[in-house]
Amino acid sequence: MFLNPTERARNVIGLARWEGQRLGSDAVGTEHLLLAILQEGGGIAARLRDLLHVEPNRIREGIQKLKPTQSKRPVAGEPLPFSPRSRHVLEMAGETAEKLGHREIGIGHLFLGLLLEEDGLGARILVNLGLDLKAARKMVLEALSPRMSSGPGGPAPGGRA
Repeated sequence: MFLNPTERARNVIGLARWEGQRLGSDAVGTEHLLLAILQEGGGIAARLRDLLHVEPNRIREGIQKLKPTQSKRPVAGEPLPFSPRSRHVLEMAGETAEKLGHREIGIGHLFLGLLLEEDGLGARILVNLGLDLKAARKMVLEALSPRMSSGPGGPAPGGRA
């Protein structure tokens, strides 16, 4: 079954494309997804920002240190394509949402997909900032878990974390 992203998750995907263009990349990478997730605001992204004390500008600096600007530019007017790692993140987000019985892919699913793609630049930046990927995955899974969805602070029914 194919799941659609929530409106907030679609916003994250669009923002990731914009960040990729802004940083001169030839494709949307996991690092752009990370930036977009952190900028979207609430829920899991807010907890991550609080935990790491990171702001998007600090992530951008990390990206520029680890990945110089690309020289190949996409055709004007065409959206940036997703890198193979970013496509894998999106696939894992969908698989996770489906396994948890959620009807849509939310930001939490996208973030979990990013954490599972350990070789991606997004995850490597988080590790460089001191995040334990295994502990972060556990935190996200607990937040997305159906048993938590009815409690205070849990995601809304349907997996809108």
